[in-house]
Amino acid sequence: FFSVQRHDIPQRFVVFTDDLDVEVLGTTFNVNSRRDRTQVLLKSGLVKLNIKDSPVNEILMNPGDVVEYGRGSLPVKTHTSLDSEQSSWLNNVLTYDDTPLRQIGREIEDIYGYTVNISEEHTGEIVFTGTVPLDDLDQLLKLISRSCGVEVTRKNNVITIREPK
Repeated sequence: FFSVQRHDIPQRFVVFTDDLDVEVLGTTFNVNSRRDRTQVLLKSGLVKLNIKDSPVNEILMNPGDVVEYGRGSLPVKTHTSLDSEQSSWLNNVLTYDDTPLRQIGREIEDIYGYTVNISEEHTGEIVFTGTVPLDDLDQLLKLISRSCGVEVTRKNNVITIREPK
């Protein structure tokens, strides 16, 4: 998360990722670049995105805009968001709103360093809604188990999510 004031910018302030460059024009914004996917959430001010290897070279963002870009087959996606899910980590919580377990599993891998196995394709499509403290993986796993009706086990560095037998 960056908060840059215009007078702090001697020339240009640019955040570089593998996929795109975020040029700051005096603003607060979040950049999440993981797994060949970059997401930029603009909270206030202006930023200009210079997207590498894309037919859409440049995007000027307004407050509340979210731009997602993924290398390969994923196109540029632009939408306006209430941003609670994307920026809740700033308040040391994780917020999910109808988020598929597959996506939550990827976040668990990225944030906590576990490997997450989801037993069936359709199990990964089950959605979860809830808010949990960022530092309490056990609570997140218990809530997923109870609210989604799945079994969640953790052994060593592997978390398995499957439908009950």
